[in-house]
Amino acid sequence: MAMLFITHDLGVVKEIADDVLVLYRGEVKEFGPVKDVIANPQADYTKGLLACRPPLNEKPRRLKTVEDFLAPPPPKAGISERIPSPSGRVGEGLLSITNLHKFFTQPSKGLFKKDEQIEVLKGISLDVYKGESLGLVGESGCGKSTLGRNIIRLLTPEEGEIMYKGKDITHLKGADLRVLRKEIQFIFQDPFSSLNPKQRIGEAIVEPMTVHHLHGSTSARKQKAIELLEKVGLTAEQYNRYPHEFSGGQRQRIGIARALAVEPEIIICDESVSALDVSVQAQVLNLLNDLKDDFGLTYLFISHDLSVVKYFSDRVAVMNKGKIVELNTSEAIYRNPQNEYTKTLLAAIPGL
Repeated sequence: MAMLFITHDLGVVKEIADDVLVLYRGEVKEFGPVKDVIANPQADYTKGLLACRPPLNEKPRRLKTVEDFLAPPPPKAGISERIPSPSGRVGEGLLSITNLHKFFTQPSKGLFKKDEQIEVLKGISLDVYKGESLGLVGESGCGKSTLGRNIIRLLTPEEGEIMYKGKDITHLKGADLRVLRKEIQFIFQDPFSSLNPKQRIGEAIVEPMTVHHLHGSTSARKQKAIELLEKVGLTAEQYNRYPHEFSGGQRQRIGIARALAVEPEIIICDESVSALDVSVQAQVLNLLNDLKDDFGLTYLFISHDLSVVKYFSDRVAVMNKGKIVELNTSEAIYRNPQNEYTKTLLAAIPGL
């Protein structure tokens, strides 16, 4: 059998393909045996794709993008290197999770059988420190997104405690829960599904400001929304456009702008770059790092891609079947993993 395998990940291509064809804007830029193209790329675009993936042996302040190879941008001033302390902690405790359990009900398949209770989170305990990027990594179905949704209270745990700034938020309701939603924001994996297709993107950014009574007036909120669009690399002219008029990377930037609109302390990024091609992924990761410096943000960064998590995070928590099986600095996790599951995840990273 012959196979045509379409992907943006050249690491995967190297693992499975014999030949590779590189496309850019509808044109063939390069074609040949995989080993030759990977080892000695001829097209600038191919060189850019190879350089975009977060490296495992170093941690640059900014990732390279395809644009760096096609038309190098002017240097970005005013961005300082962020170096985490040896412990990975860069501030005081902000969020503390203790012995968290969550169950989902699976309907029975028999007429007289009881519904089954599936335990998704099995006693999770985890601390998030102010100003850090904490990575949460594990394969699909291990409970990563469920943990994030419990933190922001889209779900309510059956057991355990979630403390935010010393206050128990585990069972908040009503006005208190709305205040929490301002403090902790969520960026979803699919930016298109998280946007109302009938709502202009400017209105989508203004809406949470209105809900939380921020910035005083309609005109002030609109001006703030335009500032946020420009902050994430879009323009004021795009304020009145609809989600379908944007690319995947642009829609993710809109989701980031909307999260920033309520001036949160913590942003939970739930697989927020996994659907993007490697160059756009690098752009969004660079943007998230810049915004962290500009706004003093704290991130919980959820992903199944350990190479991305290692680059972006100060500390990494490895999750398997509803449990945290390893927690350490990103460098220590990569250099000296202690848990067998962590070693398996590292071994599965496609290499270039």
